[in-house]
Amino acid sequence: MKFGVFLSDADVRDGNVLTAVEASVGFERDGFYSVSVNDHFYSPLGGPQSNQLECFTTLTAIAGATSKIKLVPAVAAASFRSPPLLAKIISALDQASNGRFISGLGAGWQDKEYLAHGYEFPPLKVRLEQLDETIQIVKLMCSQESPAFKGKYFEIYDAYNNPRPVQEKIPLMIPI
Repeated sequence: MKFGVFLSDADVRDGNVLTAVEASVGFERDGFYSVSVNDHFYSPLGGPQSNQLECFTTLTAIAGATSKIKLVPAVAAASFRSPPLLAKIISALDQASNGRFISGLGAGWQDKEYLAHGYEFPPLKVRLEQLDETIQIVKLMCSQESPAFKGKYFEIYDAYNNPRPVQEKIPLMIPI
């Protein structure tokens, strides 16, 4: 059995990335399998004015200070970033962590957060279809030399992604 740790806004009360890094170094030392950070503009565990670190930047800082613990967004809202940008971020984080990245992706759910930050909040069916296309694009961009995809919502062609991730297949975690 493996145990992971979720860093909440309470774990970084001061809003400092270095506090999250320090905590993660301790979790690695204590033998935890993974460390997770949520992907929100403000914490669903607090409120709009609570501290909330940006997920991928925080995980990259943690990657630089650790060597074994897996890094997991819990979970990244696919609609906050375009699929090609998300593929580049995932590739860079997997490179920075020497293959310790696990991709946690979801369709997003906090409507007020979306709207407050200028994002559309389509119906769940649409968000799930977009998540499906996002996963397909990320997979292609992380594995193919010259990926192309045409879907209902997204399209890429010659979407080069070099360097690709260290891992041949990035593990994927999807909440249900």
